[in-house]
Amino acid sequence: ALVIGAGAIGLLAVLLLRSRGVADLSVVENNPNRAQALRSATGITAVSSAEVLGHPDGFDFVLDAVGAAATRDLAIAAAAPGSVVAHAGLGDWASSLDWRTLTLREITLVGCYTYTTADLHTAVADLAGGAFGDLGWVEERPLSQGAAAFDDLVAGRVAAAKIVLRPHA
Repeated sequence: ALVIGAGAIGLLAVLLLRSRGVADLSVVENNPNRAQALRSATGITAVSSAEVLGHPDGFDFVLDAVGAAATRDLAIAAAAPGSVVAHAGLGDWASSLDWRTLTLREITLVGCYTYTTADLHTAVADLAGGAFGDLGWVEERPLSQGAAAFDDLVAGRVAAAKIVLRPHA
């Protein structure tokens, strides 16, 4: 499997895939802070897009947790024939899907946006069961620092995949 992006969605996906027995797992993350957080939380060292494209057989499952034009292109290029590409990130609107490659390589493209009540129950059970690790990859800040937290996330100054704002911290 390949996960593109190690923010909140990507890191959770990595942890969940591992908890479900996926051993051969690669992650692309260009932000050095997030790459370090990924390594700390999972032991996985992020790889470059070039390394992913050099994978001899492609990947059976690819998750684009970023959703930028470049990551969508990378997801399709890295997918093995007959594989599944899941798109969850909404980084930008630009897109130039390579429908010819999707068709000729019989790639299934799936959009993932929201969840059902059953998904929520499964996530809570996974959380309680330790599937997401020790949660050291979550940073807490007071609610009053909310604007700065968003600025830090957007600017890539934060290693944490997720920042939780506490109203009474």
